Amino acid sequence: MSTYLSLTIQNQLIKHLGRKVKHLILKEIKEATYFPVLIDSNPDVSHGDQRAFVIRYVKVEEREA
Repeated sequence: MSTYLSLTIQNQLIKHLGRKVKHLILKEIKEATYFPVLIDSNPDVSHGDQRAFVIRYVKVEEREA
């Protein structure tokens, strides 16, 4: 019986799923006609730089009933 509880397996699954989600989002952004990009930066307690990247896009999808 497989449990997939080891840290190695969990980290591999998270990394793989993260890559898949990133790929799907980038694909949708490339298909969008227009998209704005917002970048914000703030220093943290250790004086390191924390950045946030926000990309907004509209996905139009038609479905038949």
